[in-house]
Amino acid sequence: MDMNANELIEEFAEAFGDRLRSERKRLGLSQAELAELAGVRKQAQMHYEAGYRSPQAEYLYRVSQAGVNVAYVLTGQIDVETVAEREAALLESFRSATADIQKAALSVLGISATAAKRQGEREGHTVVLGNSNRGHIAIGSTIQSGNAINIGSRGKRSKVSK
Repeated sequence: MDMNANELIEEFAEAFGDRLRSERKRLGLSQAELAELAGVRKQAQMHYEAGYRSPQAEYLYRVSQAGVNVAYVLTGQIDVETVAEREAALLESFRSATADIQKAALSVLGISATAAKRQGEREGHTVVLGNSNRGHIAIGSTIQSGNAINIGSRGKRSKVSK
């Protein structure tokens, strides 16, 4: 079934809006915050995300400066180079973390220390995670020896019992 030009434009606008919304949420920004960074009103941001309007090139440039992956928003394809940079930064942070924080990070990602060690051995890497897990995972936060690692949105914080 062939789509006419209007149907194609509507489908693109909806997909564009969905991807723009997902990028904004990935960055932890509200519509008002991204709109301000992009130099538009909140209503314009809402219209872009709903697929009612298409932004100008200046808007796309500004949101890219705020961290939005504009290539992904426009095409739906992940920029492999950007992903590689993010993965490299994540790996660097992980490697420089203490053993307890590494263990907590693996736990949050749902990877057991044993599975991580087995995977590392299969790939020819050595994974050292420390001897104990003194961390507690409690709705969006991990507490490690007095250090807090917040995981998830910047929303309401829960209280962690000591």
